[in-house]
Amino acid sequence: MLVIGGGPGGMQAAIIAAQKGHNVTLYEKGNQLGGQLLLAIAPPDKDDLKSLLNYFKVQLTKSGVKVELNKEATPYVVKKFAPDTVIVAVGSYPFIPDIPGVKGANVLTCREVLSEEKKTGKKVVVLGGGYVGCETSLFLAKKGSDVTLVFRSTEPALDVKHWMFRKYYHDKLKEFNVKVMPQVKYGQITPKGVSLTNKEGKEVFWKQRI
Repeated sequence: MLVIGGGPGGMQAAIIAAQKGHNVTLYEKGNQLGGQLLLAIAPPDKDDLKSLLNYFKVQLTKSGVKVELNKEATPYVVKKFAPDTVIVAVGSYPFIPDIPGVKGANVLTCREVLSEEKKTGKKVVVLGGGYVGCETSLFLAKKGSDVTLVFRSTEPALDVKHWMFRKYYHDKLKEFNVKVMPQVKYGQITPKGVSLTNKEGKEVFWKQRI
């Protein structure tokens, strides 16, 4: 059996399959296991998730799963391996809002930021106030960036259902001096920054890297 993808889903699938008696090989095209779990660990106060990653790694070894890093599962590679079964666990793609200029060189995704694949400037605007936007803002603020979090909703982290966890994000944003701008309308992104309409209906322009 071949499992494609070394994120949490792929690792768990490989472990269960091996425990059920299958001979399992796991391909991960990157140089380490973890997938998006590595991004979840990056923001402040998320160190406890490292134990989950370590658990997966230990269980893979105990279960006898053969792990191959830096191995991209192209059609040719999979056909050559000739597995009786393939489990595809390659993760998801981020949602990119349809904002003019969103594909510009000065626009980064949260994944590129949290993985430190790409660097931001010292002044950063984060678009989107869900928990991912909050955690990305905290990640950057902890590293010393001047962060402004802008979003359409009335308050940050509204996608977090439990009020205690939502309060945690509110408190942390204040602690890390993240500027919060709710109820905005996005205008357009240019190489110099982003234009917005604030909740008072006034158009503002942020000369910051997105």
